[in-house]
Amino acid sequence: MKAGFTFLLVFIVFTGFSQKEKIDENWKRKVFNDLQRGHYAFIQSDNNLISCSNLNNNFKAILEPCRQTIQLTNFNNNTYSFQLLSIEKGLWHAPVNDFCAYVSTGNKILEKHSQFDLEYINTQKGLKQNFIVKNKIQCASFLKVQLQVSGANVSIKLYNNEII
Repeated sequence: MKAGFTFLLVFIVFTGFSQKEKIDENWKRKVFNDLQRGHYAFIQSDNNLISCSNLNNNFKAILEPCRQTIQLTNFNNNTYSFQLLSIEKGLWHAPVNDFCAYVSTGNKILEKHSQFDLEYINTQKGLKQNFIVKNKIQCASFLKVQLQVSGANVSIKLYNNEII
């Protein structure tokens, strides 16, 4: 009788441990995913500025919606500023300072302008800025995006036609 009781006790403890382990693993995964999503989220402050941090790439970013300017500060306190000056293709020029509305959800911001949109996406890889022209422009020349870049030790590198 004692052996059967011991076996039953071991079985209950083992089953309870497996369920607890499964609950703990699900809980850990959910908390980790929530923290990771929040880690890259944009946060709006009272003074209409939106900020985000990116610990994976050691920077924080601040942007004022619809001003086409983003400021990055790394954790050595070096600050870099990127301001959109123009988007053009041939004789076509998009008005940069026209009406703008923006939507911020999680790690993305979309600024909607009359002829183009600006999209910011903050991920483990870094902060990506997309320039989206709304209508196809019939012109043989390349699309040209002009940015004014300033800050400590600014250097622009091209890799696969992308600035890094």
